[in-house]
Amino acid sequence: MLVNCLNSIDGSYRAELRDLFAAHFGRFEEKLERRLADLRVELHSTTTDILKWSLGLWVPVTLAVIGLYFKA
Repeated sequence: MLVNCLNSIDGSYRAELRDLFAAHFGRFEEKLERRLADLRVELHSTTTDILKWSLGLWVPVTLAVIGLYFKA
């Protein structure tokens, strides 16, 4: 009788814990997705800035080398 009662209590605690875990995991998953989306946007912006700086620096250098080649 006591064993059945304790098993019943244990089962209800496990069910509550499972529901609580599912709720917290759902919130964690939402936060993770939101942060990953923010990171993707930031990474895209950073990649665009790197490309702009790269072109801004290499185009004058290339033109200078071409100019030196034809001058000589």
